[in-house]
Amino acid sequence: MSDDQVKRGVERRGERRGVPRPDSPERRKTQYVVTFSTTKKVLPIEDWLEQNCSGSWELRLVGMEDDLQTKIIQVMFQRLGDHDLFVDLFATRVQRVRSLKPSGF
Repeated sequence: MSDDQVKRGVERRGERRGVPRPDSPERRKTQYVVTFSTTKKVLPIEDWLEQNCSGSWELRLVGMEDDLQTKIIQVMFQRLGDHDLFVDLFATRVQRVRSLKPSGF
């Protein structure tokens, strides 16, 4: 598979999932952040976000633990209500949660 095919697939998936493109104004509106570690699959989390968030959101894989099983995930939300709902439902299912509103927003 060529780099162009991979890039187009990622762009299509992002559009399907409601994730703003990196250069879009919507992405700059994501201001409530949750960072957590999990060994779970990412796709069910993305599906939940797509079905339950009323504002825009973005999910990023920001790292891996040394065991190569545990992913460090960051989810950014436009709306505080979406952020709070996610934290309430997922905080008991993940190993570590850190929630913040980054400066500059």
